[in-house]
Amino acid sequence: PVAADAGAYAPVVDAWNSQPFSVPRDKVLADKAHRYWSYPNHNACEMRQPEIMCEGGRMTWGLGFWKSGFELLIPWIWRWDLGNPRDYLDEKRSDCGFKFASDGSLLQPVYWECFREGWDDTRYLYTLNRALAARRRNTDAVCRARVREGESLLDEVWNAVVMQGRYLASAIGLPDNFQAFRWRAARLIEALAAYPEDRGAPGDLWKQGAAPAPAKRASVLE
Repeated sequence: PVAADAGAYAPVVDAWNSQPFSVPRDKVLADKAHRYWSYPNHNACEMRQPEIMCEGGRMTWGLGFWKSGFELLIPWIWRWDLGNPRDYLDEKRSDCGFKFASDGSLLQPVYWECFREGWDDTRYLYTLNRALAARRRNTDAVCRARVREGESLLDEVWNAVVMQGRYLASAIGLPDNFQAFRWRAARLIEALAAYPEDRGAPGDLWKQGAAPAPAKRASVLE
């Protein structure tokens, strides 16, 4: 979508694919003619510092993706057998991709686990959204307080996530940390589970001020 000649073929394109979040969120949501997909290869091969590659990958696959307005990640996978098959972070041999050991077993790169952690971050968000939506009309005072607390947490996380085209720098995570967010979300999910679900609750999962409701993104995650 940001290529010099994108305008020439935009009328015949259904889905834009970029690497990764090249278009700002407001423009993504305003474009009713196209869908936006992300090709997140930069975290898998372009970054040579494992600690940044992992944190950036977690944001790309998790909270950064959630805030981007994009609806799909389309990674690809390949095989690399040069040099020592276990030394996949050595620039002289390989920085990315899956490898095979001499016995034929698959060796998965560590940073793919970081991608999985990002996906799990969004699962915590989605599960909390579902718990809030199913109890928003509950009249119990304690339950209502828990709902307000959950909505406040979603606002806090939303505002803490800095939208970036590529997560390739340091200090790109949450101001506190990912695990603290998960702990707080899990505690609220568990507390809300003590109250009955309202199966007729409105479909809008997130009633909040500054950020749009993420119902559409949640349906993709589901």
